[in-house]
Amino acid sequence: SRSSGVLPHAWKFTNVLSDFSGYFDIVVNCACPHWSEFSPEEIVDIESKLLTQLDRLAADGTTKIHTSGVCLFGNASHNDLKEFRL
Repeated sequence: SRSSGVLPHAWKFTNVLSDFSGYFDIVVNCACPHWSEFSPEEIVDIESKLLTQLDRLAADGTTKIHTSGVCLFGNASHNDLKEFRL
């Protein structure tokens, strides 16, 4: 089931990249809540690397959402995310 692809926050992203390459029909990039700690150049570097990784996980025609995370999921639990439907 696709809900098995929802990973707890503690998982290392790199461990699952190849297993789920081209698998997801929706990917969500929740921005870092503490960007004030980084320079604009560092933010671009971090985000571009992350988006490249997320693109590898996306199937053809995938919906991609970039958000602060709070407005979309609030205080969602791991189970809430597994049940999320667009």
